[in-house]
Amino acid sequence: MIRNSTPWPLILAAAFPIAAAAQDYEVTLVRAGVVASGVSDAGVVVGRDPVLLRPYAFVDGQRVPLLDTDGIGQASFVGGIQGDVAVGSCFTGGVAVACFWHGSRTATAMALPAGYVAAGASAIADDGHVGGWAFATPVSRSSPAVWTNGVPSVLPMPQGALQGAVRGVSRLGQAVGFVVELDVAAGHAALWSGQTYQRLPGDDAFGSSSYAVSVNASGTIAGVSYDALHETPTAVMWTNSGRVDLPELAPGSSETAGINDAGDIVGSSGGHAVLWHGGAVFDLNAWLPAKLKDAGWILASSNAISNTGVIAAVGVTADGSPATFRLTPR
Repeated sequence: MIRNSTPWPLILAAAFPIAAAAQDYEVTLVRAGVVASGVSDAGVVVGRDPVLLRPYAFVDGQRVPLLDTDGIGQASFVGGIQGDVAVGSCFTGGVAVACFWHGSRTATAMALPAGYVAAGASAIADDGHVGGWAFATPVSRSSPAVWTNGVPSVLPMPQGALQGAVRGVSRLGQAVGFVVELDVAAGHAALWSGQTYQRLPGDDAFGSSSYAVSVNASGTIAGVSYDALHETPTAVMWTNSGRVDLPELAPGSSETAGINDAGDIVGSSGGHAVLWHGGAVFDLNAWLPAKLKDAGWILASSNAISNTGVIAAVGVTADGSPATFRLTPR
């Protein structure tokens, strides 16, 4: 495996654009009490209130509730956003379905795969390709699913797999996520190219697990790997050469959350929001204004990055109260 044979700086130098320092950022507090899940190229942030379980979009400083297809009830989940289209999960006729919001706070339901009774969407590519999951029965486990031009299809899993889901998609028709296999009852990072399934390498030790969260237009994949005790997450990426462990702020705990087409990856390391860029890891708290630091805020995780480099991050105070922040390149 790459991680055992090649030093990470050499691999990252080939995988990332080389730069002396990370981009300078303007940090904006978007909304307290909301956890971000996506951000568009124009800086529109989507996220969810973790207490009320209500999703929102934040457009030009305004909070926009994201509603079910009836325009009354609150939708249950919002995942990613591309342009002015956000995707997630909502209810129509009492059934949970994958849905999207486009120019309206009222959701439009997406078709269920044939023979399936419920679904949800987690990611959208810039060509409208959507990824998520579907359920064959109300009590079954999820199957990975994609929607291409609005047409749903369930993706294959290995024989005997227990469940799976898509976490990220690209305009090249690739989807990434995870599959839980029966033999080890652990999740493994997965790549689908069309209807072809591939288990991503690097978690071969018994009991270890991994999942992929995002894929860009070059086919570079960001994800997370866990040790056999499922206690220590490690931020990783996969290129055509294999798996690479990403550098950390401090040893012991790091995760990725997204990757853009420039190859920049966001996530968390050591309890801080980070950006992996140019072969190095950057603590995004370096750009947090002094007045926010003095108020007790820490950027704990960066949850999404757009192709224009806008980052949606989650900050916390000493009591653990969350808020969504936007970091815009200057």
